[in-house]
Amino acid sequence: MHLNSRNLIIIIIVGIIGIFLFFKIQKSHYYGEYNSIKKSILSNKNVRIIELEGNKDLSYEEIYAKIEISPKGIFTITRLSSDVKNFPKEVSIIEVDSSRLCYYSIKGEVDYLAFDIGTEGILGEAFNVKVKNVNDVINNYDKLKTIVDSIPIFPKFKIIKTKNNKWNGYLSRIKHGNKAIENSYGFLFPKIDSITKSIFKNQSSHIISTKN
Repeated sequence: MHLNSRNLIIIIIVGIIGIFLFFKIQKSHYYGEYNSIKKSILSNKNVRIIELEGNKDLSYEEIYAKIEISPKGIFTITRLSSDVKNFPKEVSIIEVDSSRLCYYSIKGEVDYLAFDIGTEGILGEAFNVKVKNVNDVINNYDKLKTIVDSIPIFPKFKIIKTKNNKWNGYLSRIKHGNKAIENSYGFLFPKIDSITKSIFKNQSSHIISTKN
């Protein structure tokens, strides 16, 4: 059976349309969760997305967002996509207004943690909100900011005690943009490790005896 030129053109056109629709559906599915997160964030007033990115693998994974709430501040939250999300147990906020968290455990280990306000997180007891989505963080940003501001800036540390004793230790904030601290200490983590261990070895006045 021979195809005439008209039938051949129709087959080619149908094929092209089919391929176009296939890739459009695939793209819609691929970015589906990303677009849903974006829409949810932008549904809030006075909110701007500075960054919304993830790992472009077989699916759009490990989505994180850097969000500005005007005029209150900026925070970066990770683990928003379903492949890594563990709300309300874990709510991983890695930075609040240029501050990051430095933790010294009672075992003598230095770690750089998220400001985890999840029910099992290091600041979960203080935050005391069961976070279901990123909007719960946005709507409770004032509370988050108050908790973060209560943590002293490196090289001072604050004692933290939790009911389950999981996070007993000491907290400090590494604040980028503070030139005096940057000039004195830099932000190379091995250097901060060394300074932190020296502080606790010598039991210096850098340790503040206040509770979370």
